[in-house]
Amino acid sequence: MDLKQLAVFVRVAESGSLTKAAIVLDLARSGVSRQLQDLEGEIGHKLFHRTGRGMLLSDNGKKLLPRAKQLLSDAQQLEDEARSTVGTPTGTVVIGLPASVAELLAGPLFERVQARFAQVRIRLVEGLSGQIEELLADGRADIGLFFAKKPNTRRGDAPLCVNDLYLIGPPGDRPTSQKSVRLSAMNGLPLILPGLPHALRALVEDAYARGGIKLLVPLEVDSMSTMKAVAASGGGYTIASFDMVSHDVITGRLQAARIVSPALERLLVMSATFHKPLTVPTRLLMAEIRTLVLELVTSGRWKARLPKAIGTRQIRSR
Repeated sequence: MDLKQLAVFVRVAESGSLTKAAIVLDLARSGVSRQLQDLEGEIGHKLFHRTGRGMLLSDNGKKLLPRAKQLLSDAQQLEDEARSTVGTPTGTVVIGLPASVAELLAGPLFERVQARFAQVRIRLVEGLSGQIEELLADGRADIGLFFAKKPNTRRGDAPLCVNDLYLIGPPGDRPTSQKSVRLSAMNGLPLILPGLPHALRALVEDAYARGGIKLLVPLEVDSMSTMKAVAASGGGYTIASFDMVSHDVITGRLQAARIVSPALERLLVMSATFHKPLTVPTRLLMAEIRTLVLELVTSGRWKARLPKAIGTRQIRSR
C-alpha cells in the first residue's frame, strides 16, 4: 500500500466513477482501475461494488475511507511543514467562522495573505458557532472564530472583540427610532431569530429569562439576509450587531437601536484545533487575524470593542 493508491481510492470514492477520478488525477482509466485492484489485492478485501450506477463503496471501503483521507492529509501537512521550515511558508489553512464575521474579514485577510504569504492557501468554511467548535474538535478546521459567553482557557481561546447587539426594525418604527432601546421595552415584541442551538438565540433567551421579559419568536430563520428582509417588511424585529445592518441603515431600509439596561453583547474568540499540531502557516494566519481585527476595531471600520481584559500590547504579542 502506498499514498498513490490511497489517493486513487479516495478520488474514486468521492466521484463514484473511475472515469471522473481518472480525469481529476490525470491518469488513464485503466491505470486508475489497476491501482484499485492492486490496493484491494494487498488488503485482501473488495473496496467497491462495481454497478451500473458507478462505483459504490463496500463496507470495508467505508471503513477505510476516513483513515485514508487522514493519512493523505497528514502526509500533505508533513510536506508543507518541511517546506515551510526551510523556506517560504506553504500549505492550506482551513478557517471556520460565522457568515457575519466572514463578511468583514474574508476580503482583507485574503489580500494580506496574498501579499505576504503567496504560497499559503486559505479555505473558509462558514457555519454556526457550535458547528465551528465541532470542526475544531475533530480536526476539520485548523482555526476557528466563533461567538462564546467567555473564553475556554483550557482550549486556548483568544478573545478578539466584543460586539454590541442592536434591535433591528423597519423604517419609521418607534422602538428603533432612538439610538438605544431598553431591554424591558422589547417585552412581547415579535422577534425573528435563529433556532437553538445558535449562539445568538441562546444569548437572547438567557437575557429575557433573567429580566423576566416575555420572549415571542413567531419565526425562526438561520439566515441573516432573510431575517433582515422580514424586519424590513414590517413582519417583526431581529437582533444583530450594527455591522451586519450598517448598509441597510444608511440606505433607509432598516433602523437600529442599541440594546441597553442591560446591554446585550457577544464575544468573538479564536481558537486552534487540538486534533493535530499547528503548522507554520496556521500560526502565521492566527497572528494575521489578531492584527487585522485589532486594526479594524481601532480604526472604526468594525463597530466593535476590544475586550477590557485584553490590551493592545497583549493582542499583538500573542
